Amino acid sequence: MKSKQYLDETRRGMTLMEVILAIAILGGSLAILGEMVRTGARASRSARLLSTAQLLADSIAAEIAAGAALPETTEGVIEQFGETSWTYTVQVEQGTQPGLLAVMVTVYDSLDQSGKPTTYNVIRGMIDPQLELDLETAAAEAEAAAAA
Repeated sequence: MKSKQYLDETRRGMTLMEVILAIAILGGSLAILGEMVRTGARASRSARLLSTAQLLADSIAAEIAAGAALPETTEGVIEQFGETSWTYTVQVEQGTQPGLLAVMVTVYDSLDQSGKPTTYNVIRGMIDPQLELDLETAAAEAEAAAAA
């Protein structure tokens, strides 16, 4: 009886099964953490591309609204901006009211590694510049006719 009690008291280490189980739990935890880091990096890149597309689309729409660019249907390529090249299209349609235009700017990049393009649309309503020119011409003609 003393020999069994002596063995129980002197055994202080871990068995091979306990070591294997601890290593398996550690490996599984590291695999899960690695996947979480990879998912976070992918989401971060996607958010950065979407923010860049939004910035570019808003800039093009603001240029058109300010009169720096004509409100006409067109498309083009924005030179290297950030880590990718961007393509934009501008579509101009008559608005719901006479004299208003609906300007839709779409910005998109080439396919990324996941095969999903980043696309962003901005639709902005604005007064038709041609209407403003026609009103100014009509007012000038009315003044000239009144003066004569």
